[in-house]
Amino acid sequence: NRRAENVGFFHDFIYFLKYLESQPITCTNKGNISLADIEKLRRGLKEQKVFEEHARFGWKITTESQIQFLHQVRVIAGIMHLTYKRKGELFLSKNGRGFLYNISPLIQYQNMVLDFWERVNWEYFSPGRVTTILQDNQSTIWKILLEKSESWVDFSTFCQILKLLLKLQSHYDSQDHFYGEEKDFRNWQLYLDVEYGLFYRNLERFGCVEVERRKDQNGMEVLERFRLTPVGVYALRKFLARG
Repeated sequence: NRRAENVGFFHDFIYFLKYLESQPITCTNKGNISLADIEKLRRGLKEQKVFEEHARFGWKITTESQIQFLHQVRVIAGIMHLTYKRKGELFLSKNGRGFLYNISPLIQYQNMVLDFWERVNWEYFSPGRVTTILQDNQSTIWKILLEKSESWVDFSTFCQILKLLLKLQSHYDSQDHFYGEEKDFRNWQLYLDVEYGLFYRNLERFGCVEVERRKDQNGMEVLERFRLTPVGVYALRKFLARG
């Protein structure tokens, strides 16, 4: 349970529901969280990086979608029927109260992640030419990852395996492109699509993988390798057990 509770996104997901338990959230005309409530919510959120970046560059937060992880929290909670809207306000539902108090943190985490994998359109959060294909073939991908268990996996090799296994060649031209060091000519678009479609707002955000990135000669960070975490192994196995 402690491993699940240490996942920052999960912490903020639970905090969001408990905030709703104490008071409703005012919604904008588009159904987003109001700026006033975003500011109040911020005080208890574990994820602060996006707020700090906006402050550092002097950017104003004008809409929920700029706080991407919080937007993702709200969407997942809605898909799970843990919240409901009435007269321009967002409330914690009866299901939401049961979710908070009738099941353990590990099962809460499991339900949050599996419902995202099964019921949320990944492409909404991670646009890319193959995101939908990755989601449609996630069972195959999870089996590949579980074969490695918690061992480190080279990211570029993993991408090439997916490219062959999922027949992604037609989505990318045959010419090699620069990715990483000068001598490492790869299909960089494939790598970016997999990183953002499968890792950045998914496996990595949910604490399912630990990643290592390095800076190339241009100062750009590239994903070098990753491995499943114990809670990631747990979630993937639970997904596959659903059949």
